[in-house]
Amino acid sequence: MDFSSIFFKLLGVMTEIFIISACGFIFIRRNVLNGEVLRGMGSLTINLFFPCLIFSHFIRNFTFETLEHWWIYPILGLLISGLGAGISLIFLSFHKERPSKNEFISLIAFQNCGYLPLILVRAIFPQVLADNLLIAIFLFIQGFNFVFWSFGVRFLSENKNTPLKIKHFMNAPMTALLISVVIILAGIREMIPEAILKSSALVGECTFPMALLVLGGILAEGAREYKKMPSFYIEVIIGKLIILPLVVLFLISKLELPKVMAALIIIQAVMPPAINLSVVAYDQKADFKSVGQAVLIAHIAAIITIPVIMGAFLFFYN
Repeated sequence: MDFSSIFFKLLGVMTEIFIISACGFIFIRRNVLNGEVLRGMGSLTINLFFPCLIFSHFIRNFTFETLEHWWIYPILGLLISGLGAGISLIFLSFHKERPSKNEFISLIAFQNCGYLPLILVRAIFPQVLADNLLIAIFLFIQGFNFVFWSFGVRFLSENKNTPLKIKHFMNAPMTALLISVVIILAGIREMIPEAILKSSALVGECTFPMALLVLGGILAEGAREYKKMPSFYIEVIIGKLIILPLVVLFLISKLELPKVMAALIIIQAVMPPAINLSVVAYDQKADFKSVGQAVLIAHIAAIITIPVIMGAFLFFYN
């Protein structure tokens, strides 16, 4: 398959994602849904749909033999954020008087690491590879969550001594992952009733459309007030959606990585900034307006940048 075919296939996938997300965006802006309902949808996704997806996929598909170097994936969650932070500091070295420096660093360091990658993987990769990539993403998220809810929150906080909250680490997805690993290590996965596996898989499938609706709704909430900072938004797009993935693409080309690991790394590198940055910035009294706008604009720009860079990866890596 040539590059143009890969690009248009990915563009089609991103368009589908955009259409579903746009429904959530429009419903919030037209007051069909309100903030309280949106929070309920998000809570349902995080505490029920996503944990069921993790549990069903781990129990059915994960083995320590099929996913090589599985323990590295949580570490990659820290490394990619570190690389993004390093790129943001290079930008800031040329703009030492830039306002909202911590917000700028956070936008390039932390990506939408969960729902968008899950949906992209399901759409473009063969079933067997997609199953392994989903598990790799679940593991990656745990490392990402550690650095985000510790360093990320402190970075956007007025009080740098804000205490860590254990609930951010021991959440429902993490609990589902730990339970799954314990069952696999104990060798009792065959004892799990098929009815439980089928029902959890069915509920887990709700993660994908619900996550996109919530994504669109949150972006709509962040778009209510526009803060005019064009150079800030442009540099976030260049640093996050162009330079970071190109650096990662170059590094992948020089390293002999397992296919699952290489695919996971580039998928995470092309993602736009994390939605949760808007929530944390608001909660910590940071510049949440510029953060919310940057997240929205970057997600729109990603409709083009993801197909281009992922297309290059699939074309050359295959």
